[in-house]
Amino acid sequence: MTTAGSSSSANSAVDAATAAFKQAQQQVSGFTAPGPKIDATGLAGKTVWYIPLDYSDSFFHIVGGQLKIALATANVKLNVCDGKGNPTDITRCMLQAIGAHAGVIIADGPGPSIIGSQMKQAKAAGIPVIEGDILDPDSPVPDGAAAVVANAASDEGKVFGNAVVSLSNGKANILGVSTLEVQQGKLMLDAAVNALKANCSTCTSTVINVPIAQWSTQLQADVRSQLAAHPDINYIVVAFDSMTPFILPALAGKDIPIITQNANLPEMKDLASGNHVVVDVGSDMGWQAWAYADQAFRLMTGNDPVVENIPLRAFTPDNVKSLTLTLTAAASQDWYGAESLNQEMESGFKSLWGLGG
Repeated sequence: MTTAGSSSSANSAVDAATAAFKQAQQQVSGFTAPGPKIDATGLAGKTVWYIPLDYSDSFFHIVGGQLKIALATANVKLNVCDGKGNPTDITRCMLQAIGAHAGVIIADGPGPSIIGSQMKQAKAAGIPVIEGDILDPDSPVPDGAAAVVANAASDEGKVFGNAVVSLSNGKANILGVSTLEVQQGKLMLDAAVNALKANCSTCTSTVINVPIAQWSTQLQADVRSQLAAHPDINYIVVAFDSMTPFILPALAGKDIPIITQNANLPEMKDLASGNHVVVDVGSDMGWQAWAYADQAFRLMTGNDPVVENIPLRAFTPDNVKSLTLTLTAAASQDWYGAESLNQEMESGFKSLWGLGG
């Protein structure tokens, strides 16, 4: 029997989750400097190596493209080495960057479990390594690395949890799908489950882990198996947009909403079309590229690293209608704030670097 008190408490928790979810949908405004000004005018001719986990993912392409533009403001070159989603190629890229005496190495996705040894080699060679996208922005810097730049995985996970509680009115049974050996994927799903538990005592969660190398061969079967074992699942929370295409075939004939992260173009179009995706949490990819450049410039000029805060926004069928769904728009700040945000962000960073503004 449900008492009036417990019912009131449950409603209050749903209201709190709904308020937090609505706040996450709002536009970003203004530029806040992540740290003190530096002088990047003497960096011309240096080269930054960008090693993405898997460059076939449009997220990394957008970040890489914008990073090239940001570095060019100080006449710094960019070299991209594709990790191709496997440790062998990632290690090869790290060793090539060390051998080329890179000014800075940005490892976007590969964590210490894969490149720990190479990070220490780079440090011994005087080459700073920026760990990207495996932690939270204020996480402790891994051994061998010089700095961290990452979207706020734990905050994104909280948005996941609040979205599910709000959209289900406190009646959610989720299937969480992630790649837990990617630390960001673990942080995200842990935060989502914790937010779910905090605001919904009757909601349930089941989490499955599928390594990147098995997405194309295992994801569909694993999701189908879980849906058969847990027919009450009414939401699927997906850590990375790029997993979604392998999950969709498992939903044939099932109207189960998907909440995901990355704001990659195909999933944003799915969201706009009213198909399976009902929420996509995006971190500003263009801003992240400029944050990488900021951290790299600080390290190459002998300055201390800073905490880079990258804006995030929850996209829904309501606010996605006002967006231009192209890769060009995704690479700018157009999805995240007013028209002026792009100029504010670029001018803000350039001013920090002593390069105008």
